Amino acid sequence: MVSKGVPYGAYPRVVLIYLLSEAVRHKSRDVYLGRNFADWMRKLGYANLSYGKRGSAHRMLDQIDRLLACEWQIRWDSEPAKGEDGSWAFREAKLTHEQAGTEFSDGSFRREIRLSETFYSHLLEHSVPLNEVAIRALKEKPTALDLYTYLAYRLPRVKSPAGQRLTYDQLAKHLGNDAVPGKFKQAVMRSIDLVTSVYPNANVQFGKHEIRLMPSPEPMAKKLIGSHLRLVGASKAGSGKEVANFEPRSSVPKDKIAPASGNAQLAEKQPFPGGSIRYSPSLAAFREIATRRGGGYDMDDIVAAFRKGMRDIHEAKSQETWLALFSRFCEAYATKRNGD
Repeated sequence: MVSKGVPYGAYPRVVLIYLLSEAVRHKSRDVYLGRNFADWMRKLGYANLSYGKRGSAHRMLDQIDRLLACEWQIRWDSEPAKGEDGSWAFREAKLTHEQAGTEFSDGSFRREIRLSETFYSHLLEHSVPLNEVAIRALKEKPTALDLYTYLAYRLPRVKSPAGQRLTYDQLAKHLGNDAVPGKFKQAVMRSIDLVTSVYPNANVQFGKHEIRLMPSPEPMAKKLIGSHLRLVGASKAGSGKEVANFEPRSSVPKDKIAPASGNAQLAEKQPFPGGSIRYSPSLAAFREIATRRGGGYDMDDIVAAFRKGMRDIHEAKSQETWLALFSRFCEAYATKRNGD
């Protein structure tokens, strides 16, 4: 036997989200991966794989081996009732009982993985819908993935109009993060803008000492990450091509969406800025999004496509809303261009 170690980083998080989401979406323990390893990675959003000992493919395979070799134990402690020990545990459940990894003993690619019955049953009872575009945007950021999935679970369950408060130490414990408190808070603060840009309806306020969770809709109800990673929207009549519908998906009126940062400038409503975003200091946030999420395509071409595809481009919106819409568009634009 060989000790693989504990999985870490963004790769196993993205893989786990994919496996569990596909199982829920198809109501089946058998999860189809793809025709080959590269095909599966493309479904996860990793279009450019590098090989070799330090390549992304080698690191991904190593993390998959670690993940599938894990045994899970989830435990709750509570005040003991009479005659009980006050605890409950979901013990020693493996994600799959099959040979760890994505390859059979003969080296051929394992196209399908069967989840263990115990894990699958627990999954169906506690699954949470996630936005597929958001997972792709966060796929390189472990802390952002943790924070996004945490908010996707917690915020729709907040019922009190006053919200719920928690400290950064409590959040770290909820996420299973044992980093130094100061470093954990810094990692969270660096991830806030990215997370709220892909979950624009998340009504959450990050203060200096505590966090307030407010009632919020799900990030995208009935949409799970899966093999259908693509532009979201309907095709134009007779065009035969899929185009994106980038309207905010929310049951909350657009003028009621509170800025997560509390910045008054972000809340001020105005039409989408005209001209090039390439040089203006005031448009640095849009420029950064186009650079990071636009797949390397020309940012002015992306902006031109955004203005053409956005029906209410001249409507006044807060800068935060424009940033969230533009961020989603850049991801979709890059995905479509790479697919072409």
